[in-house]
Amino acid sequence: MVVVVVMTACITSPRLTHATLLTSLIGTFFSSSSPLPKIKRRKKREIDVRLRKKQTPFPPGLETEGANLHERNAAAVCCTLLHEGCTEGEEEKKTPLAMRPFANECDLLSPVLLHYCIDARTNVPYLSPSHAGTNGAPGPENFRLEESTLAPDLKDGEALVRTLYLSVDPYMRCRMNEDTGAHYLTPWQLSECVDGGGVGVVESSRCGTCAEGDVVTSFSWPWQTRAVLKGAVLQKVDPQLAGGHLSYLLGAVGMTGLTAMLGVREKGHVTKGANQTMVVSGAAGACGSIAGQIGRLDGCARVVGICGSDEKCRALVEDLGFSAAVDYRREDVPTRLKECCPEGVDVYFDNVGGAISDTVIAQMNNGGHVILCGQISQYNKDVPYPPPLSEETQETLRRKSITRERFMVLDYMSKADAALCELSQCVKSGQIKVLETVVNGIENMGGM
Repeated sequence: MVVVVVMTACITSPRLTHATLLTSLIGTFFSSSSPLPKIKRRKKREIDVRLRKKQTPFPPGLETEGANLHERNAAAVCCTLLHEGCTEGEEEKKTPLAMRPFANECDLLSPVLLHYCIDARTNVPYLSPSHAGTNGAPGPENFRLEESTLAPDLKDGEALVRTLYLSVDPYMRCRMNEDTGAHYLTPWQLSECVDGGGVGVVESSRCGTCAEGDVVTSFSWPWQTRAVLKGAVLQKVDPQLAGGHLSYLLGAVGMTGLTAMLGVREKGHVTKGANQTMVVSGAAGACGSIAGQIGRLDGCARVVGICGSDEKCRALVEDLGFSAAVDYRREDVPTRLKECCPEGVDVYFDNVGGAISDTVIAQMNNGGHVILCGQISQYNKDVPYPPPLSEETQETLRRKSITRERFMVLDYMSKADAALCELSQCVKSGQIKVLETVVNGIENMGGM
């Protein structure tokens, strides 16, 4: 038996282009301040959810009609979208914070990093997230599990893989839309298994690129405990690249680490001895936590992180070496930011956008640099990417000659090999610290 995740309905969704949809593909994680609700499994005959018109909720009982199993690998325990979910404001009472990664201004990520993990022994799948309305957020009521079995024989060029870790990332919110707004990213199809960054081990192979026992990764790893994949989509990796921590291949020593390192170096203009101050929003997340450490290692005199809890603030300062941290939930951000950055801000690694970014940009120095990595606070809104700035913020950028450029790690892949080697050494030597939270078993996960 194998478990997979499919999406069986599409709801009204914003067209949002994310400059770094793939840059954070294998390492950004979501808040887990409350227990993850279990998802009810449904038998095969109960799993079909049909496509409805936009802004039309599914009537009660529809989710139990019909049967439409995912056929991609003849696999499945699937999580499927059941209905449109909540209107704006309702998700607050319907879904716990852990399931509402985008409902708040910039509560991006986990207590430090949240990494969802498949417990392969249980053969339980990953979930299929879905958009819960134009300005809503996905919740556990939008998902469903299905069970099935894999085809017994491999074809030439295929490999049977067992999933070890899967990555749940902000860019996936855009793949829940009918149009992702990005030419390099396709939307998830209804009633088909969703995919993303994953790492696993080859159990059997009929392809020349990997053999039994190899550790492999892919950007298009299906959310199921086992899968039959074409060898062309698998990348063999040396586990020692991540010091034996395979989950790091989806984070610090993967695309997330590359995004952080190359973003700081290509767009941040950090100069040793220049007494620069760097601010990172979403600083307790996978990308932000690495970016801040890179800024410190590369010579920033002061690195300040913005996050959403006392626990995260302590982790940034005590564990990751940030100079200071701002709790945007509890503290007055403009006042606290001035205290932490008495000489102004020179470099801003922007993961969140919105009011937080307006506040940081207002305190930036002449000739400063904004690294536009993500705008996560806007992902449940019907806005273009990057979202339009206020006239006041635009005037600040012009008046102070502040650069604000979209960063896409895929534009710098010629530098990826050297950067990954450096990240690997920094992680193994302890110069870069990685903090993770692992959730075992898809059945223990709700919405994203």
